Amino acid sequence: MAIVFLLFQSYVCTSNFIRMSSLYFHIPFCRSMCSYCDFRRTTDLALMDRFLECVEREISTASDFLSNRCIKTIYFGGGTPSIFSPLSLQRLIDFASQVFDCSLVEETTIEVNPDDVNEEFVSKLSDTSFNRVSIGIQSMNDELLRFMNRRHDAKQAKRAVDILSKGGFSNISTDVIFGISGFEDTILETLRLLGQMGVQHISAYHLSVEPGTRFALLKKKGALSEISEEESEREFSLVHNTLVDMGFDHYEISNFALGETFRSRHNMAYWTSQPYLGFGPGAHSYDGSRIRRWSFQSVYSYVEGVRYQSEELSSKDLVNELLMTRLRTSRGLAAFEIPEEFRSTILKSMQQFLLSGKLLQRGDYFYVPSKYYVVLDHILSSLFIV
Repeated sequence: MAIVFLLFQSYVCTSNFIRMSSLYFHIPFCRSMCSYCDFRRTTDLALMDRFLECVEREISTASDFLSNRCIKTIYFGGGTPSIFSPLSLQRLIDFASQVFDCSLVEETTIEVNPDDVNEEFVSKLSDTSFNRVSIGIQSMNDELLRFMNRRHDAKQAKRAVDILSKGGFSNISTDVIFGISGFEDTILETLRLLGQMGVQHISAYHLSVEPGTRFALLKKKGALSEISEEESEREFSLVHNTLVDMGFDHYEISNFALGETFRSRHNMAYWTSQPYLGFGPGAHSYDGSRIRRWSFQSVYSYVEGVRYQSEELSSKDLVNELLMTRLRTSRGLAAFEIPEEFRSTILKSMQQFLLSGKLLQRGDYFYVPSKYYVVLDHILSSLFIV
């Protein structure tokens, strides 16, 4: 009977009629707090072992949230996943594989801090399922790194990429932040150095000063100001032009890849409304239909037992989310993907942007040219169903 079940699962996972799912693990531990970060995290490392046990328990109890247990991508984000031994994280993958069908997983990503990466770490990482590494570099300017309260410097960042490359990892992504007042002239050099280091993917995020962060406190004290809209657009264009000239494909508003092979498949699942299941405090889940839920607790509360909040998305919520996720990608949105009850209204609203060139059409797909990503919020607000 077990053999019949496994054969059925294999058929279901390879069927073109079934959407694959993704797993996300939020690792909330950090050795220090970055000035810009508002993610759920803690520096209390004494909870680490207990946390692993709680994640395993959550995997067991949360498995029924997904109607399809065939997994395509796995992602470990944070926080700082590299604060754990790679073998400890592999333990969670192995446990999840007992609950879900992970036999067809294409991409397994781990976020790392540069100062955690050494030869021993990479050697252990090579013995795991991870085949993609995302490095939180943020900048190659040491003064800016200190301002952001990062633990590494530019030299350590370069060394981390070198060690990973020599260790056999050929799908390396790096995060960078731009749009920080007083450091407008640093982003170009950061991008050039990353290109020389041979990374395959770059995620470039504009700074957003979030409540509860050190940057928010500095802003309140007048020690930090947010840059103007004109400067934001200039820096965004600089990032786009520089990376495109270096051969990167600007395939999503904040993401650049050296060809389709190196696009983040896990994030593409989010942007194409695939179901996903998140584990850990603050992690979100989506059933691929109408239900979204998230763990709302602190790390201390999470280890006592996970609790969720949830919402059921209305038809308007779903179509607006469809617009928001699809139009932030170079793939765009196909007319046939828009629910019929809203299709004519949205297509009519699109006409003004098609005439101005801020929307283009490729076959059945409508997309925003990357040079107009800077006004994407304006486009979306005009298309949303209210």
